[in-house]
Amino acid sequence: MANKKFGKILNGYEGIYQVSNLGRIKSLDRRVKDNRRERYQNLKGKQLKFTDNGRGYQLVFLTKESKRINKYVHRLVAETFIPNPKNLPEVNHKDLNKSNNCIDNLEWITNADNKRHYQKTDVAKVKRKEQGYRIQEKYKEKIKNKIPFIIYAYTKLNYTLEKLNKETGIGDERISKILKENNIPINNKPRKRLAYKRDKLGRFVKGGILCEQVKE
Repeated sequence: MANKKFGKILNGYEGIYQVSNLGRIKSLDRRVKDNRRERYQNLKGKQLKFTDNGRGYQLVFLTKESKRINKYVHRLVAETFIPNPKNLPEVNHKDLNKSNNCIDNLEWITNADNKRHYQKTDVAKVKRKEQGYRIQEKYKEKIKNKIPFIIYAYTKLNYTLEKLNKETGIGDERISKILKENNIPINNKPRKRLAYKRDKLGRFVKGGILCEQVKE
């Protein structure tokens, strides 16, 4: 009879392991054959230790017929104690604490519902806010680095807002704001592209600037 503290025999590991509704797993007292020494030995049962999979989920190593395999603790608990008549694929931690494998904290759930549950939590909200902040700062840095080129290309090379948009990946409105902040008037009329010409030395120039100094 299973120890009440540990609840039920682990399915597929009868006579070897028990699992509790608190998320504990214990090996049972048993007699096993030692093939190397051609004899039997008695093994004392004990509570197993868990390892972290690197993402917070707890793993346990189980041995059967000399084969060792790792299993997720939350799935073992759910498969043992929680009915799954709809054959749902995932086990969700209701409080998002992946080390809390008590049956009251676990539920069978679809992948979509699992993602929706996570997105509603404070943890997800904080991560989204941090991610949004990082993206915003990265965009600001991108704009800052391209301001000199925007000013130069618009005033010296007759770039249009549309071409600046394509060249820099910065929107027309933002480019217009940058120009206004630098006291550069916006010309909404179609702007002619400056043609390449040769100077007296036969060098190609564009808008009075040597072509090798022009960055397009």
